[in-house]
Amino acid sequence: MQASATYQRLVAAQSNFDKLMAKVNQAIAQGMEDHPIVRGCEDIWGPSDVYGITELSGDSRPVVLGCVLSGMDPGDGPAPGKEQLPVAWTKTHTGAGGIAARIFTT
Repeated sequence: MQASATYQRLVAAQSNFDKLMAKVNQAIAQGMEDHPIVRGCEDIWGPSDVYGITELSGDSRPVVLGCVLSGMDPGDGPAPGKEQLPVAWTKTHTGAGGIAARIFTT
């Protein structure tokens, strides 16, 4: 868990940071199974900082979705009130030089 207020301000929007580590069951987003970033991946599961990102901007395309689990095992169901949220995605970014590039972020 990152408890540093500086970290939270610089890296994560304070209002979107749950401030806890949780076990997250992650799944490849529908239609992205053959994307080069996740090709060959299965059963994505592990401890993770959990963000409250519910909407992505621009041309963002979710590649991996995650959901906080009710327990600490991969077979546990979603925690009450939790839904799948974007965990990793791609989008286009145009830098100061005006050149568009594809980026991947989590």
